[in-house]
Amino acid sequence: KADKQIIKADSVWGEIRGLKTFAGNLYLLDAAKNMVWKYQGTDLGFASASAYLRSGGLDFSKVTSLAIDGYIYVLSTSGNIVRFASGYADDFKITGLPDPLQNPTSLFVSDETANIYILDSGNTKVVVLDKKGGYSSQYMLPKNNANTLLVDETVKKVLLVSPDKIYSFDLR
Repeated sequence: KADKQIIKADSVWGEIRGLKTFAGNLYLLDAAKNMVWKYQGTDLGFASASAYLRSGGLDFSKVTSLAIDGYIYVLSTSGNIVRFASGYADDFKITGLPDPLQNPTSLFVSDETANIYILDSGNTKVVVLDKKGGYSSQYMLPKNNANTLLVDETVKKVLLVSPDKIYSFDLR
């Protein structure tokens, strides 16, 4: 039953495009404010919003996805991934891609995965990177309208969520 409000709408919010939890904290991706808001978990719920990002000059207007594995990753439709450590962008770069990403819509990584997964909607494939950003492999997909990607490496499954279906395939 989804009737318990844990955080009220906050005046600091602009356009929230993503939400993730990690280590008992809640993170919101705000495209309008070019910010990731952190809500520290407490025994009574969550503390007030604090700005997680410490480096400025970022443009989140084309951001599509947020993922966390200890680092915070932000994916844009241009195929750029910015990785943050302790609120600062680090030198993460994607290398070795056989084809440029075209309209990537979802990014998946967690502290339980060895890899980073990107749903590249424009090329209808899932691209796999190691956690240093190096290309590892890819999975070609049939034409679909999936917009969200979930991965469980322990059971070797990928789930693709579209507005009307959920697709699945096995990792090899």
